[in-house]
Amino acid sequence: MARLGDPKGKTDTLGGGWHKRLGHLSQNKIRKLVKEGHITGVRIQGNEDLEDCTPCAGGKQTDTRHEKMSERTPEKPGEIVSADVVGPIRPLGAKNQKYILVMMDHYTGWISAKPMTCKSTEELIDHAEEMAAF
Repeated sequence: MARLGDPKGKTDTLGGGWHKRLGHLSQNKIRKLVKEGHITGVRIQGNEDLEDCTPCAGGKQTDTRHEKMSERTPEKPGEIVSADVVGPIRPLGAKNQKYILVMMDHYTGWISAKPMTCKSTEELIDHAEEMAAF
């Protein structure tokens, strides 16, 4: 059991305080915890709707598909290749690498990742050539 009494002794509405203090717990769950005696010192007034809670609304949003950037479809391997550098990462790699170069061939779907010690055009080109050799 937890005691969550308000130090100032004031009564809060669900949306105005307890909903946020309890990690954005739903109104029904807060009422259930109080009713079952799992938490004491919580005084709730009103029957407030929590639809105006911005963090809760954001958490309920879903991702939508992105529009295609290009209508062009590759006709052979290596024609369209994407690359991205991730990092710096911790802990460092075995040879003090702190970046990862990720490349993807859009024709084959082949994805390759290579650890790098620094961001450099030379390493990117070397990795692209290695990838093309496959």
